[in-house]
Amino acid sequence: SASGLVTEVKKEGNGWKVRIEHTKDRSSVYYPLTNSLVIQGQWVRRREAIGRSAQNSEELFYWEVWSGAKRIDPRLVLKSEGILHDTD
Repeated sequence: SASGLVTEVKKEGNGWKVRIEHTKDRSSVYYPLTNSLVIQGQWVRRREAIGRSAQNSEELFYWEVWSGAKRIDPRLVLKSEGILHDTD
């Protein structure tokens, strides 16, 4: 994950949901995690582990990126960070 403040950690459905506020207008949500390695109010650094995802290949993992109240395409973030290129 990118650096930010953990604003939500809660058990939901099949796992844990973690929300991180990166800037005033940008946050991300990770779900489901089999466990959480962070607590609400904790500051996390870029690439710091925030939890573990299921190793079952049939389990879907969601990474959502939000700009205010609007969900945005995570590929735009990956491209802006130089992680994903147009040919990927």
